[in-house]
Amino acid sequence: MLLDKVSVIMPSLNPDRFVDEAIQSCLDQENLLEIIIVDGGSEISKLSKLENWQIKNDKIKLITDNDTGPAEALNKALLFASGEFIAWLNTDDKFSNDSFTRSLNYFKNNKGCLFVYGHGQHINESGEFIEYYPSFKPNHGIKQFQNGCFICQPTIFFKKEILNKIGNFDINLKTCFDFELWLRIFKTYKDFQIGFIDAIQASTRLHEETITSKNYWRVNLESALILDKYLGKAESHWIEQAARFLVQEKKDFAIGYLEKTDLDKLINNNLRKDYNKLLIKFISEYNNEDYSNVNKRNNYPAVLQKILYERFDLQNCGFNYIENERSFCIWLLNHGIKEYPFIFEGNYKNNNVLKWFATENKNSLSKIYQTIWDSNPQLKKVWLFKKFKKSLKLFLYFRLNYYLSSRGLNYSCFFESRNYIFLNLFYFLKKNIFFKYKIPITIVGHVNYQSGIGEDLRTIYSALKSKGFEPKIVDFNRNINNRNIKNKNIKFKSSSKQFIENKNGITIVCLNPNECFNYLLSKSRNFFANNYVVGYIPWEFNKWPKLLFEIYKYIDEFWISSKFTSFAFSKFNKPKIIMPLCINNQRVDFNPLTQKDRLLIRNKYNIPNDNLVFLSSFDLESYITRKNPWAVIKSFQRAFNPNYPIKPHNKKVNLLLKTFKPLSHNRDWENLKNLVKLDDRIIIVEDDLDYKQLMSLYGSCDVLVSLHRSEGFGRVIAESIILGLEIITTNWGGNTDFCKETNTHLVPYEISQVLPGTYPFWQNQYWAEPDINKASEYMIEIFKGKRLNNYRHRKNLKNLLSIEKSGDRYKKRILEIINHLSQK
Repeated sequence: MLLDKVSVIMPSLNPDRFVDEAIQSCLDQENLLEIIIVDGGSEISKLSKLENWQIKNDKIKLITDNDTGPAEALNKALLFASGEFIAWLNTDDKFSNDSFTRSLNYFKNNKGCLFVYGHGQHINESGEFIEYYPSFKPNHGIKQFQNGCFICQPTIFFKKEILNKIGNFDINLKTCFDFELWLRIFKTYKDFQIGFIDAIQASTRLHEETITSKNYWRVNLESALILDKYLGKAESHWIEQAARFLVQEKKDFAIGYLEKTDLDKLINNNLRKDYNKLLIKFISEYNNEDYSNVNKRNNYPAVLQKILYERFDLQNCGFNYIENERSFCIWLLNHGIKEYPFIFEGNYKNNNVLKWFATENKNSLSKIYQTIWDSNPQLKKVWLFKKFKKSLKLFLYFRLNYYLSSRGLNYSCFFESRNYIFLNLFYFLKKNIFFKYKIPITIVGHVNYQSGIGEDLRTIYSALKSKGFEPKIVDFNRNINNRNIKNKNIKFKSSSKQFIENKNGITIVCLNPNECFNYLLSKSRNFFANNYVVGYIPWEFNKWPKLLFEIYKYIDEFWISSKFTSFAFSKFNKPKIIMPLCINNQRVDFNPLTQKDRLLIRNKYNIPNDNLVFLSSFDLESYITRKNPWAVIKSFQRAFNPNYPIKPHNKKVNLLLKTFKPLSHNRDWENLKNLVKLDDRIIIVEDDLDYKQLMSLYGSCDVLVSLHRSEGFGRVIAESIILGLEIITTNWGGNTDFCKETNTHLVPYEISQVLPGTYPFWQNQYWAEPDINKASEYMIEIFKGKRLNNYRHRKNLKNLLSIEKSGDRYKKRILEIINHLSQK
């Protein structure tokens, strides 16, 4: 039988109402030897509660002594601890039942083990489950700490003897002294000496008075310097978070704030440099500094200035200085064309960047010739070219296409073609004779990109085609193979080979605000003289970003997908038309799935046939912070408690999380996947499904839960309504145009400010924080049989957003535009 040999150390300062529960969770454990509480100077009323506990139970030892923080209090407690094993509990946390027994048994069965930890969970002020604390086993190694602390502090047990080797808590640290100890242990001991218990060992309570919640800035900065100390560097997200929270809370005092704290002497120069860069970046964005002000030392086209404003890495290369123009040109031709292909779309007559490349520099060489020369060592070996630049110009006049062929460019993009007269004649005949009565319509967007904004373009195209129009498409290319789909029925417009644009053409730009602005900034006056530009721009807030305000100069008319976002466009003195997006797609039969089809899909993804399935679908490229799947998980687990053993009725539900495969490492997504691994009712489908497969998967579910913080239109919500799913959604965003309380479970919210850097153009933006308690209530009601989505609602929405009705809306407005243009 195990002896009582566990000493619990407990730092204390004005313990709140949770201390009784914390102490009791210790006393309920077998093998408890003592609880050593070190109080750093609590108020008399709160100290008396601890004194009463000491009187009631002789296992409780109270030590009152002023200290510099919790780390010093813990070190004092360790001096008095007489147990062989040490556990640590704060006054607002609690141990799980039998956690001591599980820990001591682990030590008994693993003789070489010196330190052990287990799974933890977050609870709220009422002690209710919020979420699991993300944990990793020791074999993941010390580098896993770069993504976050994966050891839940109250779950740890260790032999007191290890402190003789690695030392006590670092009293210089005020918030992350535990994190520092974990890294010291992982740095010092081998994997077999660190153990893991696959059970919920303790709960840590989240509330407004915790050290962490009041010191996010310091927590992240201390974590960064700890990781830098033990791993040689800290990943950028730590100092980014520190800068973000400081700017959010103390923008006017952020610069120089570090120097006024005790952390100033701890942080090294490299961390300080990176931190200050991010601080300046956030403050610059907060103040909405114009991109032209940041690029005063060059005369580049506006679109290049804006790209440089957004790219600190390019600024660090000095590309925003005119003296580095040649290096910047090389970067543009070798890398920029891959990252920003739209800035090379068109030709020197309608594209400012190509026109800029065609201008001559001080050596009487055009920038494109100079860039080819600088990029090709073989050319530099030719003595004639080196001595006589005119010979190089003559050579490239005939051979430029050879050096540009792999980049999709040619001589005619920069200079007047030798076939100019014949092309002029062709386009003249095309415009004035063969197609005199047809106004050309062009759509700019992501034709192959499997995403919401790609689907916007494809449905616009289908709706226009259904009404007899023959739109052409300029593909604002995202060369992402695993997210591209084939569209054999869509015709592409290769405008780079067009020298004369059709007068009075209509160009519909279907891009996000930043891409749209960049695209239009790259165009010359000739482009705008020949096009009536319609901005069909998805946007998620009801305020337009100041940095992009000048977009109205380039757009003749705005099509707006929802009444909610129409507020953002209210200051633009241009025509503004509410134009709901098209949902119905010719590739998909938009009807609720038959029972047979539902079962087929569920079997394919191992979804229990008889369970009620909640769905949360989001695109990581559309910002996981806005889509907010964490709220869905918390609501689901609050409604159907995951604490084990799970009660039978809580096993009759599933939550399906659907996303595309991430295009790059996404820390938030990886942490989220780890967060849900203990709940086997949560199914993750991380796959690049085509549209038909995606709709079939949606249709096999029962309830869509969209607890977004903001939504511009709500395509997934509309699709799910038409497919027959019940809808639980935030009562905020473009979805409120068609989500009403009679047909949708609308979740109330509180307005919060968008954190710096967490979303494009976050400055002075606000969005919704959905009520998780209400969402979980709706889940329970639906589980018990409540239904709001009905046939009439589905039919009306399907009709409103159909190809037929959408085509009618587009046709009506386009004919009005044509009539307007004909009168000019």
